[in-house]
Amino acid sequence: MAGKRKSKGNSWTTKRKIKPKVQKRYKASYEGDQMEDGKAHGWGVMKYTNGDITEGGWKEGEEHGYITAKFKDGDVYEGFFDNGESNKGTYKWADGTVYEGELKNNEEHGKGIKIWPDGTIYKGEFKNGLAHGKGIMKFHGEQYYGDWKKGKQDGTGTFIYADGEKYKGEFKNGYQNGTGFTKYDNGDDYTGEFSKGVKHGNGKYTWSNGNVYEGKFLQGELHGTGEMKFSSGCVYKGSFEHEQMHGEGEMTDLEGNKYLGEWEKDEKHGNGILANATGKYKQVYDNGTLKSNKRCVSLESIAGIEQQLSSQHHHSGATTDATGLILLGVNDINMCSICKEEFSTDMETLNDDTKKSLPVFGTCNCTSVYCHGCVLKLKMPGSIPGWSKCPNCRKDNAFCPSEPKYDRRLIGLLSQCIPVA
Repeated sequence: MAGKRKSKGNSWTTKRKIKPKVQKRYKASYEGDQMEDGKAHGWGVMKYTNGDITEGGWKEGEEHGYITAKFKDGDVYEGFFDNGESNKGTYKWADGTVYEGELKNNEEHGKGIKIWPDGTIYKGEFKNGLAHGKGIMKFHGEQYYGDWKKGKQDGTGTFIYADGEKYKGEFKNGYQNGTGFTKYDNGDDYTGEFSKGVKHGNGKYTWSNGNVYEGKFLQGELHGTGEMKFSSGCVYKGSFEHEQMHGEGEMTDLEGNKYLGEWEKDEKHGNGILANATGKYKQVYDNGTLKSNKRCVSLESIAGIEQQLSSQHHHSGATTDATGLILLGVNDINMCSICKEEFSTDMETLNDDTKKSLPVFGTCNCTSVYCHGCVLKLKMPGSIPGWSKCPNCRKDNAFCPSEPKYDRRLIGLLSQCIPVA
């Protein structure tokens, strides 16, 4: 999905030591201007027994002024010395590497330009033989300009790839690290956090086709919580895993229909609730295939049906426990001792969803049983689904939530719908 290119983490941390000013460990012969004590002074040529040759200005035995040094292994230095210290010049290594610029302690130090045999060019600041400070490097059709530290991109800078991809932002130890912006060669772009060259943390990715994701990234992938706005107008908010909608999430389409539920690998999978203009539906999916679809009925609707049934002496009630779920019933048929109407749960004919939807009320241990409507009508003490006294024997803890009885018509409704708050 999102562009996964990792920054190269290029670094140039290998020092190419510039040879010392004088090969003191070798004997030498000098031809040229000198002082009375024999020290080289003026213009002259120093030839060392190992084959190195230094020609140029001298002052009291030290290189001074413009010097050309040719070394046995093929390296050549042309530049300036000040009392024996090279400070600015051109050093050519035998392998073709060339440095031109300021020097200190026989190392690149200050401003300069260095060219490698493969065509890589660095122009900018050096410190102790390595790129350090501000500089620009061009190599293999790519380029970086910005901050350097000890031979690595470090700080803020811009990296342009050969195919046109461009990153602008923070670098650390040679990698894109921190916050930055990438414009990909295919038209996509990303703004956000990076870690060791990959998208990691919070960010926003925009595809050239109009899709937009904003949220969490992990090691270059969409992973965690986020929001995806599709070019079609649909919007998904929720969990992602390895570039795919996975976990709990909500999808809203152009018509405003909303599906909130479980996802797996970009497919609806598991339980969910669909809300549209006609109502709410509890749905079950298996890898994107709809397996169950039941319309939900509100608790207010159940209360209205309860009142209608009570007026006909078919009394029922609905309530919720502390979690908001409608509670469970049992499966025998009884006649209310007050209204003489039969009521039953008919549990064997009900599915699990309906069982979870039934209201609560039960009987005491005496021979009398009562429907929910009559208990409410008598305004018996106690709270649903707690315990109440029996109207007949007045025994406490008579109406146990584990032994409820219900009106058949309420059960019929609940068998087709799923009550929701």
